[in-house]
Amino acid sequence: MVRIQQLGFIVGVLFSTSVFASGYSKPTWGGARAIGLGGAFVGVANDATALWHNASGLSFIEDEHLLYLAVEATHATKIDYTPLGGATEKGKHGFYPVPNIAYINNSIKNLSLGAGAVFTYASGGKFSSTSANPLVNPDEGVLYSLELMLSGAYKLTDYLSVSAALRVVRNALEAKGLTSVLSESPLVLDTANDLSTTGWAMGGSFGLTIKPADWLQLGAQYRTKLKFDLDGDVELATLGNSDITLEQTLPAILTAGFSARANQYLMFAFQYDYEFNDQINEIKVSTNALGSLPSIAQGFMNTHTFHFGTEISPSENFSILAGYVKEFNDGIPDPVINRVFGDLEANEFSFGLEYQLTKKIRSLATYHARVGKRVVEPAADVLQPSTTDAWVSTFVLGINYSI
Repeated sequence: MVRIQQLGFIVGVLFSTSVFASGYSKPTWGGARAIGLGGAFVGVANDATALWHNASGLSFIEDEHLLYLAVEATHATKIDYTPLGGATEKGKHGFYPVPNIAYINNSIKNLSLGAGAVFTYASGGKFSSTSANPLVNPDEGVLYSLELMLSGAYKLTDYLSVSAALRVVRNALEAKGLTSVLSESPLVLDTANDLSTTGWAMGGSFGLTIKPADWLQLGAQYRTKLKFDLDGDVELATLGNSDITLEQTLPAILTAGFSARANQYLMFAFQYDYEFNDQINEIKVSTNALGSLPSIAQGFMNTHTFHFGTEISPSENFSILAGYVKEFNDGIPDPVINRVFGDLEANEFSFGLEYQLTKKIRSLATYHARVGKRVVEPAADVLQPSTTDAWVSTFVLGINYSI
């Protein structure tokens, strides 16, 4: 029983923060324009990527058919992990590009239809050397996510639209180099050289857009909780290969915001996010080598996030985008933070350029930086006090093509 409890706890440390599907590169919000505006897009929703942020905004887009194509890349610019009293351990500078696509059809009166696929690559961290405390810190952990969406928006009046969308999500979680305690007396350790799991989940989103004036637009969206059963394999150095199954939860999110145009040259946008992280209350893990492991309490906290965005348009063909994001409390508790999976007390900045290449093609290039640190103080339930300094960048090149 000691063996099962200990391995269960360590596996819990590894996977608990991965429920955010983020690690230190907490996923950006999909779409070059949204990223350029610092994610303040629920009340803007004026290109095809509104499909992900607030599909009800599609009703107010003038294009009959609009296609969005983009390449989005995450770069681990800096991940420095310093255990209390130890030397700094530096993460690799990875670069991970993924494609995104969205299409909308406004050819039916009052009805807008959309379909799309958004890929995200979240690198919690990759390290080339074993940690000074391998019991807590794996060598690397990454998550690949694919979200397929089908949406419909209906324009109830000239000023009001509502939407609903089906979300089908595939997550693939990988980790390497996690040392685990198999027995306390006598002390027996084993290392998970390679762990790989995948799973599917289905959920929905519901949106609302109110446009009371040409210069003002209000929007809100609710994204439901997703619950995955991730199945895969783990390669233990001593025990050998084993099947593994774990539950992963992505919490529900409520967003609300507005955009206001001061004049033809200047627009402001704001968005508030409330993330229901208390839905992440436990993790269940089982393997064929050790059977079902005890559920592991998580104790995640709900989070509040503000997004601020602005668009400056010196001409009809050219726009400059800028944004800022601030999360106001820690969602992930200290006991489950490690050098690969975790979260930051971060400031986030975005910049972007948008240019009308032709009558039908508008190009976008945006950059987003997530910069900050996380200090884990000594406590009875903390395995490794530490400080993490990180800077994770996202680059996006995209086009909106009016067909």
